[in-house]
Amino acid sequence: MPAYLIARVKVQDHEAYKAYALKSKPSIDAFGGKILTRGGVTEVLEGEDSSNRVVLVEFKDMATAKAWYNSDKYQEARLLRTPVSNATFMIIEST
Repeated sequence: MPAYLIARVKVQDHEAYKAYALKSKPSIDAFGGKILTRGGVTEVLEGEDSSNRVVLVEFKDMATAKAWYNSDKYQEARLLRTPVSNATFMIIEST
């Protein structure tokens, strides 16, 4: 059953964040992930959201999404993200 990674990211340094984006994509590809949207225009219809970037990635299942997140390849990319942004990552299983 497909699982979706949702990342809400508040980027403080957009120039430095580009290095993370370049490194994270191959890690997603390596786990068969499909980026559905990555930082497009967002409009909040209800509530508050302090993120300025939303990413939605489809994986084959929850186990694959977790394996990607915990992989050495992604964790190397993550080291580039954490100093220049704050993020919330969650995985949702399709029903």
